[in-house]
Amino acid sequence: MKSPLTLLSASCFLALSAAAVDPTGMWKGAIILPGNAELKIQIQLEESDQAWKGSIDIPAQGLSGFALSEISVEADRVRFAMAGIPGNPRFDGKLSEDGKTIAGDFEQGPQKLSFRLESTEEALTLNRPQTPKPPFPYQSKEVTFPNDNAKIALAGTFLIPEGEGPFPTVLFATGSGPQDRDETLVGHKPFLVIADYLARQGVASLRYDDRGFAESEGDHLNSTVDDFAEDAIAAIQFLTQQPQVNRDAIGIVGHSEGGLSGPKVAAQEDEVDFLVLLAPPGVPLKDLLARQHRDIMRAQGLGNDLIDLAISGLDEDLDLVIDASISQKELRKQLMARSKVRIKAMSAEQIEASGMSEELIAQNIRMTVTPWFRSLTREVPARHLENISIPVLALFGEMDIQVAAEPNSNAIQEALRKAANPDVEIKTLPQLNHLFQHSETGLMTEYGTIEETFAPEALEEIGAWIKVRFQK
Repeated sequence: MKSPLTLLSASCFLALSAAAVDPTGMWKGAIILPGNAELKIQIQLEESDQAWKGSIDIPAQGLSGFALSEISVEADRVRFAMAGIPGNPRFDGKLSEDGKTIAGDFEQGPQKLSFRLESTEEALTLNRPQTPKPPFPYQSKEVTFPNDNAKIALAGTFLIPEGEGPFPTVLFATGSGPQDRDETLVGHKPFLVIADYLARQGVASLRYDDRGFAESEGDHLNSTVDDFAEDAIAAIQFLTQQPQVNRDAIGIVGHSEGGLSGPKVAAQEDEVDFLVLLAPPGVPLKDLLARQHRDIMRAQGLGNDLIDLAISGLDEDLDLVIDASISQKELRKQLMARSKVRIKAMSAEQIEASGMSEELIAQNIRMTVTPWFRSLTREVPARHLENISIPVLALFGEMDIQVAAEPNSNAIQEALRKAANPDVEIKTLPQLNHLFQHSETGLMTEYGTIEETFAPEALEEIGAWIKVRFQK
């Protein structure tokens, strides 16, 4: 779950490089991250009117053609910077004698890493081996269905397994922010991978684009958590009308914020027969967001004193965000004033190390004051979970620093105990991050560097759990 208040490194870990006598052309390589993970990058350099110009692509972070700044080429040294990126990322590289490689130091905030590039003519591509490829042993149908209350149409993909139905069926509920039906992120398509796996196990599914994104109608950021729950209810109603769907075996697979939406919908809609919750919030969202902010900064290597300084007043900020009596305009004004006071109390070195900048703060505040985010901060998951009596599987990743496993799994366990729910299974899977990838650090900057989209053991947990309960 992403929090606009916690994205101090949302566009983190950017990089570049160059050459010596004539570094003109394309360079492909990587920044070496902690744990020897590689953040793959591609640089394009050219000299024009006696001035160097360049750009960088970082496919794992969705960055393409980002303009380089402060490019200098002196003898065999090549240096670059990336203006406007938190932590003031810089490269200082040396061109090899044969002119084929550039290697050196990459610095961003308090971190100092190494990088290596090679001259190339082939564009950089991401390797995502789990992305399903045809032919498929199931039917895939493009569908639309209405949310009559909102007067919008939502678009999705309905997968139907081979064989005789009706089939157990799951509806996918995405995480925070505008998401497509596959929950696409840094080249990964986790919902597509899960849907493909389940279809091969005899489980049908519906994935759909969030309202206001991709092919679905509506306005995302001016909608609320309740609005998205209403969209999911419309999707459930669509499924009940499909002859291939077993109406006694309809479930929701919700990831992150979708793990909040699932119980919220199930508490209102009798047609929901089970829940599979992936990294679901269990503690009140205000508490989750505050912890998330601290955990991310700690994982980035910042000390406790700097973290305390950087997030001082965060609880009070969230109280303002939650307060429905404060207008959007007034909230923006108050948050901006509070941020300026916080920045003023920090030295230039502390600001650089924490990745804070006026531009990033303004960007985060624009997101924070939206109806979606304000509604999210008011959510208390236990209010829905305490009304859930259907079977529940909740999976967490040990390395997750966005929805920490221990406090959230404990809160979900307690809420479902209060509900006297007789069928609950909650597991924390070793070494998995928020996306359920095998991970070294859990940091968001690592997501795109990992080729795995969704851990096989997590797929097996989901498939086996559904099979035991809902397949003949």
